[in-house]
Amino acid sequence: MSDPPAPATPSRFVRDLGRVRLDREHGARALALETLRVLGREAASWRRLPPSKARVAAARMVRQLRQVQPAMGPLRAWSRELAREVGKTRTGGRLAPTALRWIRKKRTRLLAEPRRLGEVVRHELPPALTLLTFSRSESVLDALRRLPGPRAPRRVLAAESLPGGEGRKVVRELARAPIPARLVRDRDLPTALREADLVMVGADAVEADGSLVHKVGTRRLAELARDAGVPLVVVAGRTKWVGREGGRPRLPRLFDRTPPSLVSAYWTDDGVLPGGRRRGGPRGRAQSPGRSSRGERDRSMTEKGVARVGAEAFDGSSLKFPGIVVVGYLADWCPFCARFAPELEALRREGLTVLRADLTDEESPLWERFSIEIVPSVLLFRDGKEAFRADGIAGRGLSEGDLRAIRTEAKRLGQNPASGGSGNPPRSSR
Repeated sequence: MSDPPAPATPSRFVRDLGRVRLDREHGARALALETLRVLGREAASWRRLPPSKARVAAARMVRQLRQVQPAMGPLRAWSRELAREVGKTRTGGRLAPTALRWIRKKRTRLLAEPRRLGEVVRHELPPALTLLTFSRSESVLDALRRLPGPRAPRRVLAAESLPGGEGRKVVRELARAPIPARLVRDRDLPTALREADLVMVGADAVEADGSLVHKVGTRRLAELARDAGVPLVVVAGRTKWVGREGGRPRLPRLFDRTPPSLVSAYWTDDGVLPGGRRRGGPRGRAQSPGRSSRGERDRSMTEKGVARVGAEAFDGSSLKFPGIVVVGYLADWCPFCARFAPELEALRREGLTVLRADLTDEESPLWERFSIEIVPSVLLFRDGKEAFRADGIAGRGLSEGDLRAIRTEAKRLGQNPASGGSGNPPRSSR
Protein backbone atom coordinates (compact mmCIF):
# COMPACT_ATOMS: atom_id res chain seq x y z
CA MET A 1 0.00 0.00 0.00
CA SER A 2 1.43 3.37 -0.94
CA ASP A 3 2.01 5.97 1.73
CA PRO A 4 -0.56 8.78 1.99
CA PRO A 5 0.51 12.07 0.45
CA ALA A 6 2.70 14.36 2.48
CA PRO A 7 0.86 17.10 4.35
CA ALA A 8 0.05 19.94 2.03
CA THR A 9 1.68 23.17 3.04
CA PRO A 10 -0.75 26.00 3.89
CA SER A 11 0.61 28.03 0.98
CA ARG A 12 -0.12 25.24 -1.51
CA PHE A 13 -3.64 24.67 -0.20
CA VAL A 14 -4.44 28.38 -0.15
CA ARG A 15 -2.90 28.80 -3.62
CA ASP A 16 -5.06 26.01 -5.07
CA LEU A 17 -8.23 27.50 -3.61
CA GLY A 18 -7.12 30.92 -4.83
CA ARG A 19 -7.13 29.62 -8.40
CA VAL A 20 -10.74 28.56 -7.93
CA ARG A 21 -11.60 31.98 -6.54
CA LEU A 22 -10.09 33.79 -9.53
CA ASP A 23 -11.42 31.41 -12.23
CA ARG A 24 -13.78 33.21 -14.63
CA GLU A 25 -13.73 30.61 -17.41
CA HIS A 26 -15.49 27.62 -15.86
CA GLY A 27 -19.03 27.16 -14.64
CA ALA A 28 -20.16 26.70 -11.05
CA ARG A 29 -20.29 22.89 -11.24
CA ALA A 30 -16.77 22.61 -12.64
CA LEU A 31 -15.45 24.95 -9.95
CA ALA A 32 -17.27 23.03 -7.24
CA LEU A 33 -15.75 19.74 -8.45
CA GLU A 34 -12.29 21.32 -8.53
CA THR A 35 -12.82 22.60 -4.98
CA LEU A 36 -13.71 19.08 -3.83
CA ARG A 37 -10.53 17.77 -5.48
CA VAL A 38 -8.42 20.31 -3.59
CA LEU A 39 -10.23 19.56 -0.32
CA GLY A 40 -9.73 15.81 -0.84
CA ARG A 41 -6.00 16.18 -1.33
CA GLU A 42 -5.72 18.33 1.78
CA ALA A 43 -7.85 15.96 3.90
CA ALA A 44 -5.79 12.95 2.77
CA SER A 45 -2.65 14.68 4.08
CA TRP A 46 -4.07 14.75 7.62
CA ARG A 47 -3.40 11.02 7.98
CA ARG A 48 0.26 11.76 8.71
CA LEU A 49 -0.46 14.54 11.19
CA PRO A 50 -0.76 14.19 14.97
CA PRO A 51 -4.43 14.41 16.05
CA SER A 52 -4.04 17.92 17.48
CA LYS A 53 -2.48 19.25 14.26
CA ALA A 54 -5.09 17.45 12.16
CA ARG A 55 -7.81 19.33 14.01
CA VAL A 56 -6.02 22.65 13.41
CA ALA A 57 -5.73 21.79 9.71
CA ALA A 58 -9.44 20.91 9.57
CA ALA A 59 -10.40 24.25 11.13
CA ARG A 60 -8.18 26.03 8.59
CA MET A 61 -9.90 24.16 5.75
CA VAL A 62 -13.33 25.32 6.94
CA ARG A 63 -12.14 28.95 7.20
CA GLN A 64 -10.60 28.92 3.74
CA LEU A 65 -13.65 27.29 2.19
CA ARG A 66 -15.84 30.14 3.43
CA GLN A 67 -13.67 32.64 1.57
CA VAL A 68 -13.33 30.93 -1.82
CA GLN A 69 -16.44 32.10 -3.67
CA PRO A 70 -19.14 33.91 -1.64
CA ALA A 71 -21.43 33.80 -4.70
CA MET A 72 -21.31 30.00 -5.08
CA GLY A 73 -24.12 28.17 -3.30
CA PRO A 74 -22.38 24.79 -2.94
CA LEU A 75 -19.33 26.31 -1.25
CA ARG A 76 -21.42 28.43 1.11
CA ALA A 77 -23.44 25.39 2.20
CA TRP A 78 -20.41 23.09 2.33
CA SER A 79 -18.46 25.31 4.72
CA ARG A 80 -21.23 24.96 7.31
CA GLU A 81 -21.75 21.25 6.68
CA LEU A 82 -18.04 20.49 6.89
CA ALA A 83 -17.75 22.50 10.11
CA ARG A 84 -20.52 20.34 11.61
CA GLU A 85 -18.85 17.10 10.45
CA VAL A 86 -15.52 18.18 11.91
CA GLY A 87 -17.18 19.28 15.13
CA LYS A 88 -18.90 15.90 15.57
CA THR A 89 -15.63 13.99 15.14
CA ARG A 90 -14.22 13.70 18.63
CA THR A 91 -11.04 11.81 17.71
CA GLY A 92 -8.46 13.73 15.70
CA GLY A 93 -7.32 10.53 14.02
CA ARG A 94 -10.80 10.11 12.49
CA LEU A 95 -10.88 13.54 10.87
CA ALA A 96 -9.32 12.43 7.58
CA PRO A 97 -11.70 9.47 6.97
CA THR A 98 -14.70 11.59 8.01
CA ALA A 99 -13.78 14.46 5.68
CA LEU A 100 -12.95 12.15 2.76
CA ARG A 101 -16.24 10.30 3.13
CA TRP A 102 -18.11 13.64 3.18
CA ILE A 103 -16.21 14.82 0.07
CA ARG A 104 -17.04 11.61 -1.85
CA LYS A 105 -20.71 12.05 -0.99
CA LYS A 106 -20.76 15.64 -2.28
CA ARG A 107 -18.94 14.66 -5.48
CA THR A 108 -21.41 11.86 -6.17
CA ARG A 109 -24.34 14.22 -5.76
CA LEU A 110 -22.77 16.85 -8.04
CA LEU A 111 -22.13 14.31 -10.79
CA ALA A 112 -25.71 13.01 -10.62
CA GLU A 113 -27.35 16.42 -10.99
CA PRO A 114 -27.07 17.01 -14.77
CA ARG A 115 -29.00 13.89 -15.74
CA ARG A 116 -31.79 14.55 -13.25
CA LEU A 117 -32.00 18.23 -14.16
CA GLY A 118 -32.24 17.23 -17.81
CA GLU A 119 -35.18 14.95 -17.03
CA VAL A 120 -37.03 17.74 -15.22
CA VAL A 121 -36.44 20.25 -18.03
CA ARG A 122 -37.54 17.69 -20.61
CA HIS A 123 -40.74 17.10 -18.64
CA GLU A 124 -41.55 20.76 -17.99
CA LEU A 125 -40.46 22.58 -21.15
CA PRO A 126 -43.09 22.68 -23.91
CA PRO A 127 -41.65 22.08 -27.39
CA ALA A 128 -40.97 24.72 -30.02
CA LEU A 129 -40.62 27.67 -27.65
CA THR A 130 -38.45 30.70 -28.12
CA LEU A 131 -36.16 30.89 -25.09
CA LEU A 132 -34.13 33.82 -23.86
CA THR A 133 -31.15 33.03 -21.67
CA PHE A 134 -28.52 35.10 -19.89
CA SER A 135 -24.83 34.50 -19.20
CA ARG A 136 -23.49 30.98 -19.68
CA SER A 137 -25.04 28.41 -17.38
CA GLU A 138 -23.74 24.88 -17.73
CA SER A 139 -26.98 23.64 -16.14
CA VAL A 140 -29.09 25.35 -18.80
CA LEU A 141 -26.84 24.35 -21.70
CA ASP A 142 -26.58 20.74 -20.59
CA ALA A 143 -30.36 20.46 -20.15
CA LEU A 144 -30.99 21.92 -23.61
CA ARG A 145 -28.45 19.60 -25.23
CA ARG A 146 -30.19 16.61 -23.67
CA LEU A 147 -33.55 17.48 -25.25
CA PRO A 148 -34.60 15.20 -28.12
CA GLY A 149 -35.06 16.97 -31.46
CA PRO A 150 -38.88 17.26 -31.36
CA ARG A 151 -38.77 18.88 -27.91
CA ALA A 152 -35.92 21.29 -28.59
CA PRO A 153 -36.64 25.04 -28.55
CA ARG A 154 -37.55 26.72 -31.81
CA ARG A 155 -34.71 29.13 -31.13
CA VAL A 156 -32.63 30.48 -28.27
CA LEU A 157 -31.96 34.17 -27.84
CA ALA A 158 -28.65 34.46 -25.98
CA ALA A 159 -28.13 37.76 -24.19
CA GLU A 160 -24.68 39.25 -24.74
CA SER A 161 -24.22 39.34 -20.94
CA LEU A 162 -21.63 42.09 -20.51
CA PRO A 163 -19.14 42.29 -18.94
CA GLY A 164 -17.67 39.09 -20.24
CA GLY A 165 -19.94 38.61 -23.24
CA GLU A 166 -20.69 34.93 -22.48
CA GLY A 167 -23.65 35.04 -24.87
CA ARG A 168 -21.29 34.68 -27.84
CA LYS A 169 -19.97 31.41 -26.46
CA VAL A 170 -23.52 30.19 -25.79
CA VAL A 171 -24.45 30.76 -29.45
CA ARG A 172 -21.41 28.79 -30.64
CA GLU A 173 -22.05 25.90 -28.26
CA LEU A 174 -25.75 25.62 -29.11
CA ALA A 175 -24.93 25.66 -32.82
CA ARG A 176 -23.09 22.38 -32.30
CA ALA A 177 -26.16 20.81 -30.59
CA PRO A 178 -27.64 21.83 -33.10
CA ILE A 179 -30.13 24.34 -31.65
CA PRO A 180 -30.77 27.60 -33.55
CA ALA A 181 -29.43 30.48 -31.47
CA ARG A 182 -29.01 34.21 -31.98
CA LEU A 183 -26.99 36.76 -30.04
CA VAL A 184 -28.96 39.64 -28.50
CA ARG A 185 -27.17 42.74 -27.31
CA ASP A 186 -27.99 43.67 -23.72
CA ARG A 187 -29.47 47.00 -24.77
CA ASP A 188 -31.92 45.15 -27.05
CA LEU A 189 -33.36 42.87 -24.35
CA PRO A 190 -36.72 44.75 -24.13
CA THR A 191 -37.22 44.12 -27.85
CA ALA A 192 -36.10 40.49 -27.63
CA LEU A 193 -38.62 39.83 -24.86
CA ARG A 194 -41.43 40.58 -27.32
CA GLU A 195 -40.65 37.36 -29.17
CA ALA A 196 -39.56 35.26 -26.17
CA ASP A 197 -41.95 32.73 -24.62
CA LEU A 198 -39.76 32.00 -21.63
CA VAL A 199 -36.64 33.30 -19.89
CA MET A 200 -34.42 30.50 -18.59
CA VAL A 201 -31.38 31.24 -16.42
CA GLY A 202 -29.01 29.25 -14.27
CA ALA A 203 -27.86 30.07 -10.75
CA ASP A 204 -24.65 30.36 -8.82
CA ALA A 205 -26.69 30.14 -5.63
CA VAL A 206 -30.30 30.11 -4.48
CA GLU A 207 -30.59 31.55 -0.99
CA ALA A 208 -32.92 30.45 1.79
CA ASP A 209 -35.68 32.88 0.79
CA GLY A 210 -35.45 31.93 -2.89
CA SER A 211 -33.27 34.89 -3.91
CA LEU A 212 -31.22 34.12 -7.02
CA VAL A 213 -27.48 34.87 -7.10
CA HIS A 214 -26.22 35.00 -10.68
CA LYS A 215 -24.25 37.09 -13.17
CA VAL A 216 -24.68 40.84 -12.77
CA GLY A 217 -27.54 41.97 -15.01
CA THR A 218 -29.81 39.05 -14.12
CA ARG A 219 -31.99 41.21 -11.90
CA ARG A 220 -32.48 43.79 -14.63
CA LEU A 221 -33.49 41.01 -17.04
CA ALA A 222 -35.92 39.61 -14.46
CA GLU A 223 -37.53 43.03 -14.04
CA LEU A 224 -37.84 43.43 -17.80
CA ALA A 225 -39.36 39.95 -18.08
CA ARG A 226 -41.90 40.77 -15.38
CA ASP A 227 -42.89 43.99 -17.12
CA ALA A 228 -43.21 42.14 -20.45
CA GLY A 229 -45.26 39.33 -18.90
CA VAL A 230 -42.69 36.67 -19.82
CA PRO A 231 -42.18 33.95 -17.16
CA LEU A 232 -38.67 33.43 -15.81
CA VAL A 233 -37.52 30.02 -14.58
CA VAL A 234 -34.31 29.17 -12.74
CA VAL A 235 -32.63 25.86 -13.60
CA ALA A 236 -30.48 24.86 -10.61
CA GLY A 237 -29.55 21.62 -8.89
CA ARG A 238 -30.22 21.32 -5.20
CA THR A 239 -26.51 21.66 -4.37
CA LYS A 240 -26.88 25.35 -5.31
CA TRP A 241 -29.45 25.92 -2.56
CA VAL A 242 -28.13 27.61 0.55
CA GLY A 243 -29.77 27.14 3.95
CA ARG A 244 -30.40 29.89 6.46
CA GLU A 245 -27.24 31.85 7.24
CA GLY A 246 -26.33 34.29 9.96
CA GLY A 247 -26.23 37.06 7.35
CA ARG A 248 -26.07 37.44 3.61
CA PRO A 249 -22.53 37.73 2.29
CA ARG A 250 -21.55 40.70 0.21
CA LEU A 251 -21.42 39.58 -3.41
CA PRO A 252 -18.49 40.18 -5.75
CA ARG A 253 -19.10 42.94 -8.29
CA LEU A 254 -19.76 40.50 -11.15
CA PHE A 255 -22.84 39.07 -9.42
CA ASP A 256 -26.22 40.39 -8.36
CA ARG A 257 -29.15 39.18 -6.28
CA THR A 258 -32.63 38.73 -7.79
CA PRO A 259 -35.55 38.54 -5.31
CA PRO A 260 -37.92 35.54 -5.48
CA SER A 261 -40.78 37.89 -6.37
CA LEU A 262 -39.27 38.10 -9.88
CA VAL A 263 -38.95 34.31 -10.32
CA SER A 264 -41.82 32.25 -11.74
CA ALA A 265 -40.47 28.79 -10.87
CA TYR A 266 -37.35 26.85 -9.93
CA TRP A 267 -36.63 23.71 -11.94
CA THR A 268 -34.43 21.51 -9.76
CA ASP A 269 -33.21 17.92 -9.87
CA ASP A 270 -35.88 17.27 -7.22
CA GLY A 271 -38.71 18.66 -9.39
CA VAL A 272 -40.47 22.00 -9.77
CA LEU A 273 -40.77 24.55 -6.97
CA PRO A 274 -42.97 27.63 -7.25
CA GLY A 275 -41.43 31.08 -7.36
CA GLY A 276 -42.82 34.26 -5.87
CA ARG A 277 -44.08 35.85 -9.08
CA ARG A 278 -47.85 36.14 -9.32
CA ARG A 279 -49.66 34.44 -12.14
CA GLY A 280 -50.38 36.48 -15.21
CA GLY A 281 -48.83 39.75 -16.31
CA PRO A 282 -49.24 42.56 -18.82
CA ARG A 283 -49.62 39.98 -21.59
CA GLY A 284 -51.57 37.48 -19.48
CA ARG A 285 -48.93 34.74 -19.53
CA ALA A 286 -49.05 31.88 -17.05
CA GLN A 287 -46.65 31.83 -14.14
CA SER A 288 -44.72 28.98 -15.72
CA PRO A 289 -45.16 26.89 -18.84
CA GLY A 290 -44.72 23.81 -16.66
CA ARG A 291 -46.65 22.67 -13.59
CA SER A 292 -45.41 25.16 -11.01
CA SER A 293 -48.92 26.33 -10.12
CA ARG A 294 -48.95 23.28 -7.83
CA GLY A 295 -47.36 25.45 -5.14
CA GLU A 296 -50.36 27.78 -5.04
CA ARG A 297 -52.67 24.80 -4.57
CA ASP A 298 -50.38 23.56 -1.82
CA ARG A 299 -50.63 26.82 0.10
CA SER A 300 -54.42 26.98 -0.18
CA MET A 301 -54.76 23.40 1.08
CA THR A 302 -52.70 24.17 4.17
CA GLU A 303 -54.64 27.26 5.06
CA LYS A 304 -57.88 25.21 5.26
CA GLY A 305 -56.84 22.77 7.97
CA VAL A 306 -53.47 23.32 9.65
CA ALA A 307 -53.47 26.20 12.12
CA ARG A 308 -50.60 28.68 12.09
CA VAL A 309 -48.96 29.60 15.38
CA GLY A 310 -46.16 31.93 16.39
CA ALA A 311 -43.91 32.37 19.41
CA GLU A 312 -46.99 32.89 21.60
CA ALA A 313 -47.76 29.13 21.35
CA PHE A 314 -44.55 28.30 23.21
CA ASP A 315 -43.32 28.82 26.74
CA GLY A 316 -39.57 28.85 26.30
CA SER A 317 -38.81 25.55 24.59
CA SER A 318 -42.13 24.00 25.65
CA LEU A 319 -45.29 23.90 23.57
CA LYS A 320 -48.46 25.14 25.29
CA PHE A 321 -50.54 22.22 24.01
CA PRO A 322 -51.05 18.85 25.73
CA GLY A 323 -50.80 15.43 24.11
CA ILE A 324 -48.89 14.49 21.00
CA VAL A 325 -48.52 17.40 18.58
CA VAL A 326 -46.69 17.61 15.26
CA VAL A 327 -45.26 21.10 14.63
CA GLY A 328 -44.01 21.97 11.16
CA TYR A 329 -41.59 24.91 11.05
CA LEU A 330 -42.22 26.62 7.69
CA ALA A 331 -41.71 30.03 6.06
CA ASP A 332 -43.76 31.62 3.29
CA TRP A 333 -40.64 32.59 1.35
CA CYS A 334 -39.33 28.99 1.25
CA PRO A 335 -40.23 27.10 -1.96
CA PHE A 336 -39.58 23.73 -0.29
CA CYS A 337 -42.11 24.67 2.41
CA ALA A 338 -44.77 25.28 -0.25
CA ARG A 339 -44.18 21.77 -1.55
CA PHE A 340 -44.16 20.26 1.95
CA ALA A 341 -47.33 22.02 3.17
CA PRO A 342 -49.79 19.35 1.89
CA GLU A 343 -47.87 16.73 3.88
CA LEU A 344 -48.82 18.53 7.09
CA GLU A 345 -52.44 18.49 5.97
CA ALA A 346 -52.15 14.76 5.26
CA LEU A 347 -50.84 14.16 8.79
CA ARG A 348 -53.78 16.12 10.20
CA ARG A 349 -56.26 14.06 8.19
CA GLU A 350 -54.69 10.91 9.64
CA GLY A 351 -55.85 12.05 13.07
CA LEU A 352 -52.72 13.74 14.38
CA THR A 353 -52.76 17.19 15.95
CA VAL A 354 -50.72 19.35 13.60
CA LEU A 355 -49.61 22.98 13.89
CA ARG A 356 -47.58 25.18 11.56
CA ALA A 357 -45.01 27.37 13.31
CA ASP A 358 -44.60 30.46 11.13
CA LEU A 359 -40.94 31.36 10.54
CA THR A 360 -41.57 33.82 7.70
CA ASP A 361 -40.01 36.52 9.87
CA GLU A 362 -36.28 35.76 9.95
CA GLU A 363 -36.08 37.55 13.31
CA SER A 364 -38.55 35.12 14.93
CA PRO A 365 -37.17 33.83 18.27
CA LEU A 366 -38.24 30.32 17.27
CA TRP A 367 -35.20 29.99 14.98
CA GLU A 368 -32.75 30.06 17.87
CA ARG A 369 -35.04 28.59 20.51
CA PHE A 370 -35.38 25.30 18.62
CA SER A 371 -32.05 25.41 16.73
CA ILE A 372 -33.78 25.53 13.34
CA GLU A 373 -31.24 25.97 10.55
CA ILE A 374 -33.23 24.72 7.54
CA VAL A 375 -36.94 24.96 6.77
CA PRO A 376 -39.05 22.96 6.52
CA SER A 377 -38.27 21.08 9.74
CA VAL A 378 -40.68 19.11 11.92
CA LEU A 379 -40.68 18.63 15.68
CA LEU A 380 -42.87 16.17 17.57
CA PHE A 381 -43.99 17.22 21.06
CA ARG A 382 -45.45 15.11 23.85
CA ASP A 383 -47.22 17.09 26.59
CA GLY A 384 -45.28 20.19 25.57
CA LYS A 385 -41.83 18.60 25.55
CA GLU A 386 -39.82 17.92 22.41
CA ALA A 387 -39.69 14.16 21.81
CA PHE A 388 -38.53 13.80 18.20
CA ARG A 389 -37.35 15.97 15.33
CA ALA A 390 -36.66 15.75 11.62
CA ASP A 391 -34.46 18.58 10.33
CA GLY A 392 -34.61 19.71 6.73
CA ILE A 393 -31.60 19.57 4.44
CA ALA A 394 -30.47 22.56 2.35
CA GLY A 395 -31.64 22.21 -1.23
CA ARG A 396 -33.95 19.28 -0.47
CA GLY A 397 -36.14 19.91 2.56
CA LEU A 398 -37.62 16.75 4.10
CA SER A 399 -37.73 13.31 2.54
CA GLU A 400 -40.30 10.51 2.43
CA GLY A 401 -38.17 8.71 5.00
CA ASP A 402 -38.52 11.65 7.37
CA LEU A 403 -42.30 11.54 7.02
CA ARG A 404 -42.37 7.82 7.75
CA ALA A 405 -40.21 8.40 10.82
CA ILE A 406 -42.58 11.12 12.06
CA ARG A 407 -45.61 8.85 11.66
CA THR A 408 -43.86 5.91 13.32
CA GLU A 409 -42.66 7.98 16.27
CA ALA A 410 -46.07 9.63 16.78
CA LYS A 411 -47.70 6.19 16.87
CA ARG A 412 -45.07 4.88 19.28
CA LEU A 413 -45.48 7.79 21.67
CA GLY A 414 -49.26 7.40 21.57
CA GLN A 415 -48.97 3.75 22.57
CA ASN A 416 -46.35 4.35 25.27
CA PRO A 417 -47.29 7.33 27.49
CA ALA A 418 -44.05 7.02 29.47
CA SER A 419 -41.78 7.54 26.48
CA GLY A 420 -40.36 10.76 25.13
CA GLY A 421 -39.90 14.17 26.63
CA SER A 422 -36.61 13.68 28.44
CA GLY A 423 -32.98 13.94 27.45
CA ASN A 424 -31.97 14.69 23.88
CA PRO A 425 -34.85 13.92 21.49
CA PRO A 426 -34.18 11.33 18.79
CA ARG A 427 -33.73 12.57 15.24
CA SER A 428 -34.74 11.16 11.93
CA SER A 429 -31.94 9.03 10.43
CA ARG A 430 -30.86 9.97 6.90
